[in-house]
Amino acid sequence: MSDVAWLDAKAAASLFGAGSGHVPVTLQRLRGARVLWLNQQVAACDPAFAAAGGTLAAYERHLLASCAYAVASPGTAFDAGDEITAHADRYGGPGIGLNGGSGRAAVLGGYHVKGIGRTPLVSALTDPTHASGGAYLEEAVRETVFAEVVRHEFPHGAVPVLAILDTGLTQDWGSVRERRVLVVRPCFLRPAHFVRAVAFHSGHPTEGAADAARVRHMFDACGELLGKTRLVERCLALWTAWAEQLAYSFVHRLPHGSNTISNICLDGKLVDFGATSAVPSWADTATMLARVPFEALRAMLPRVLRSDAYYYERHLDAAFGSAAVLDALCARIEQAFQRTTVIEVLRLAGICRSVAAGQADGSDAARWWQLVHVLIADCQREQVDLVERGAPHGAPWTFAQLWSSSVPRPLRPLRDALECIVRPAQRELAALRCARLAATRHGLLRERIKPVLQRHLDPGGAGLAPRRRDIEDAICARVAANRRDPGTEIADAACVGFAVGLSLSYAVYQGADGALFALEPGAPGVRHAIAGWTAASLRFADPARPVFDGAVALRPLPGYPLHQPPPIPAQ
Repeated sequence: MSDVAWLDAKAAASLFGAGSGHVPVTLQRLRGARVLWLNQQVAACDPAFAAAGGTLAAYERHLLASCAYAVASPGTAFDAGDEITAHADRYGGPGIGLNGGSGRAAVLGGYHVKGIGRTPLVSALTDPTHASGGAYLEEAVRETVFAEVVRHEFPHGAVPVLAILDTGLTQDWGSVRERRVLVVRPCFLRPAHFVRAVAFHSGHPTEGAADAARVRHMFDACGELLGKTRLVERCLALWTAWAEQLAYSFVHRLPHGSNTISNICLDGKLVDFGATSAVPSWADTATMLARVPFEALRAMLPRVLRSDAYYYERHLDAAFGSAAVLDALCARIEQAFQRTTVIEVLRLAGICRSVAAGQADGSDAARWWQLVHVLIADCQREQVDLVERGAPHGAPWTFAQLWSSSVPRPLRPLRDALECIVRPAQRELAALRCARLAATRHGLLRERIKPVLQRHLDPGGAGLAPRRRDIEDAICARVAANRRDPGTEIADAACVGFAVGLSLSYAVYQGADGALFALEPGAPGVRHAIAGWTAASLRFADPARPVFDGAVALRPLPGYPLHQPPPIPAQ
C-alpha cells in the first residue's frame, strides 16, 4: 500500500474486510443500475483500470459490477439471491453524533460507496426518518462539483468522486421525491479510523470492546501494509498538511464546513463536502449551525492532536505521549498555518507563488504575518449568518480593489507593503491576477447551489430518471464557472478562466497582447494558442489540435483587450 487515498482491493480487504472489526452489511445487486457520471480524468489512476480492460467503457462495466449494490428493502428492484457482504467502516472523533462510523456507506472491493442504505453504524437512538441511508442526485452532483474544485486548487487536494451511479430507486419525502444514487470513491484511510467512536449507541453491550479491537486492528494492519516507520511519518505529516488545507480554505473563502478527523484522508486530502460552501468575505461566517472564527480554526488542530495522541501513543509509538514531541508538532502546525495564510494572501493579491513563499520564509515573515493577521481580525469583527438569512449580506468584499487608485482603507497597509516588493511595471499584472483570484464563487454558495441544482436536475421534484448528459453538463459547467486558482502561474500572462470537459480540462490565460492560450494540467510549458471560443468550445490555432467540447467560463479582465472571437461555426 503506497497511496492511502486510493487503496487497492487487497489493501481494502486487509483493513476493512472480514475479521477487521468493521461491520458486515449484506447487499443485493441493483437491477438496471447505470452510470450517470464518470470521472474520466482520474479513471486511469485506479489500480483496477488496466485490469478491467483499460478502456472507459470496460471501466464503467467494472464499476457497475463492483459497486451497484444496496441494502434490500421491500418493493425495491433487486436481483433475488445476488448478494454480497460489504463492510461499513467504523470510525470515531467529533462530528458523527451518536453514530459509529459510516451510516450509509460501505467498502466494496477497492471502493467506498455512499448511498447503499442504512448500516448498523447508525445509532439506535436515531429516528429512522432521519437516517434513510440513501444518497441523492442533487447532493451527489453538488459534492462532485466541490470535490473537483478542491482537488484541483487546494494544496493537498481532495479524494475524488469516481462515479455517480443511478440506482433506479427513489426516496419519497412526502411533498417531493428524490432520485437515489450511489457515490463511488476510492477506498481511503481516515485519521478517524484510528480513533474510538466513544459516543456510539448501538444497543449492544459489547459494542465498546468491539470498537476498541477495531482501533487496534487498524494500527496493526496499517503498520503491516505501510511499515511502522512510514505509518508514523504519515501520522506526523498529516497535521501540517491539514493546517495548510485550513489556511488555504480560509483565504480563498471556500471552507469545508465540517473540519473533523473523519472528513480528511491520512495524506491531507479532504473528503465529504456536504457542508461545504463558498463564503462572501473574511467575516466570521456561519455556513452551518456553528460558526468557526479564524482564531478557532487556527487553534483547532493542536487541540485535536492532543486529544487523539492517546491512541497513537498506545498503539503506534510511545513518543506521542511525550509533551515535548507534542509541543514541537503543535509548533509546526502553527508555523504551517501562518506560512500558508501569508503565502495565499499574497497570492490573492496577485503575487506569484515563488515571491510569496520567499516573503513568508524570509526575514520579514513575522511582519507579513502580523500585517495579514490584523487585516483578517478587522474583517472578523463582522458576523454573517448564511444559515438563517441564506443570501450573502454584510460588508462588501473589496479585496479585488487592492490595486485600485482608491484602495479601501483596511487594505491600505497591505498595499503599502506590497509596493515595496512589486515594481510599478508588474502591478498591472498583479491587479489582473488579484481580480481573478479574489472573485467570489457565487455559484458555490451552499444555499444557492442546492435549489439551482434541484431545479436543473429534477424541476418537478418527481424523482424521474435523470439524463446522463444533463448530469455531465451540470458538473462541467459549475466546475468551470467556479474555478479560480490555476495552480500554474505565467510570468507574462493572467489566468482568465477555465474550460472543463469530461476527459480534458484547460486553464485559459491572456497575454499582455490580448491573445488567449490554454494550458493542460501537468503540461504547464506547452501553450495552445486559441483561435476562437464559445461557452461550449475552444478552437485552437493549430488545426491539428481537436476542438475542445465542454464548459468554457472566461471572464474579461479590465486593462487587457480581452474580447470574444467570432463563434465557432457549427460542425
